Amino acid sequence: MVNYSFQTAEFEEESPDIVISGDGMGANPFPGLRPFTINECHLFFGREGQVDEILLKLSQHRTITVMGYSGSGKSSLMHCGLVPVLFGGFMTQNGPYWQVVTIRPGNSPIDNLASTLVSNLVQQGRIDEKDAPIHKAIFSSVLRSGPEGLVEVAKFIQS
Repeated sequence: MVNYSFQTAEFEEESPDIVISGDGMGANPFPGLRPFTINECHLFFGREGQVDEILLKLSQHRTITVMGYSGSGKSSLMHCGLVPVLFGGFMTQNGPYWQVVTIRPGNSPIDNLASTLVSNLVQQGRIDEKDAPIHKAIFSSVLRSGPEGLVEVAKFIQS
């Protein structure tokens, strides 16, 4: 039994992720099986040590890989743990100016990365939508070219 009080509110529009209990306890603050989104950071807690470790490694190596089983919380850790800290300017040499691109590796991680990066550039108006397929092919080729492929694509995106 929960032995503390909290504020409840009325919701203007229905959301499929919000469950309101019939006993007046308020909305369920947990997203269930889907990952937390950046808009739900106020509900995410308990993994500050992991965020600190990722920040340390990121400051030392400029890149990190977060791996784990499906459903283990990788996306939630990134969206609600790391990204808000980066936007908050906690890596002082970079400040709050980060460009975050989220991908799902799927069956073709390199192609999915290339597609996501190109879509991001189209949204920013940096490349024309009709040129997207050729840019995707170039990015995929460069990413597969060797160990420096990702560095080369990152340099292009940052220029």
